[in-house]
Amino acid sequence: MRRSAALVETWRAQQRRAAIARPVDTEGLGPRSDDDLLLVDVTGRAGGSLLGGTANDLAVEAARSLLADASQAYALLGVDIDFDDATAAGLTCGGHVDVLVQRLDDIPVELWDAIAGGHPAALVTRLGDGSGTLVVRPGSPSVGSLGSSGLDTLAEAEAEPLLTHPGTTSARVRVGEVDLVIEGWNPVPHLVIVGAANLADALTSQAGLLGWQATTTVTVEDTLAAIEQLTPADMVVVLEHHPRIGTPALAAALRRPVGYVGALGSRRTQAARRRSLEAEGLTYIELGRLHGPTGLDLGTRTPAETAVSIVAEILAVRSGRTATSLRDTSGRISP
Repeated sequence: MRRSAALVETWRAQQRRAAIARPVDTEGLGPRSDDDLLLVDVTGRAGGSLLGGTANDLAVEAARSLLADASQAYALLGVDIDFDDATAAGLTCGGHVDVLVQRLDDIPVELWDAIAGGHPAALVTRLGDGSGTLVVRPGSPSVGSLGSSGLDTLAEAEAEPLLTHPGTTSARVRVGEVDLVIEGWNPVPHLVIVGAANLADALTSQAGLLGWQATTTVTVEDTLAAIEQLTPADMVVVLEHHPRIGTPALAAALRRPVGYVGALGSRRTQAARRRSLEAEGLTYIELGRLHGPTGLDLGTRTPAETAVSIVAEILAVRSGRTATSLRDTSGRISP
């Protein structure tokens, strides 16, 4: 998404009157790029791409119409993409996508500054009667307004959970009588692994497959420095059993809004850790965020298998899911 943010900043610097289109809800299609975004100026010139180009033409038409009609706050269009067009564009299958189109000037510049700087941010757009946009950034004041301070506060609460998910996420929610589109953008997730072992190497390999950044630390100083930089998009897994390193590492991670905090070890080790953390003054709420033992119950034996179970639990926690077989679920498939 940082590439798209850089494109937006270039167009802003050129003072181009433009609209911006991106998917806010999809069914089918399979995995998508985090850079699914299209900029369109008043002449119809476009930059970026939507779903491999399959939705570009309709988005360009909607963007030019929006730019020509000052009374229109936004455009929301549904696009059906058949199997042949989807697979030709590199998508897994056909499906449906809702595309939101807005004037670039209606979106606070702080959103693009955050994304370009590698920081998580969410954009909330009010639909229906009334209009407005709100940029939500962890640890910083929100920018913009949806029409009232009360609605802004409720929207912030709805947006914050999306900022625990890596990459690009979106949701349609209803707050009272108001419909909102919430889009979250996160930088590349950072996994801090505390303790050097074969499992640390296996976790680093798994993180690489997912496009995550991974850092292994072995000293208290390096560990605390790494944790201090983490956001809700990031994770900490403590492999080190010695309390001299493990306890301060877990205490620091649990006191920060880190997206996932896990610790390896037996039930006896976990109980000893909790006693140490309680002695450090951690609250029951903070201790409740600890995933210990870390990982899902997959019957793992090797470091590589254990790394899979840990990463699987991280993915489940970050998406708010339980680890259930897709065969035993119903509704839209979003593994």
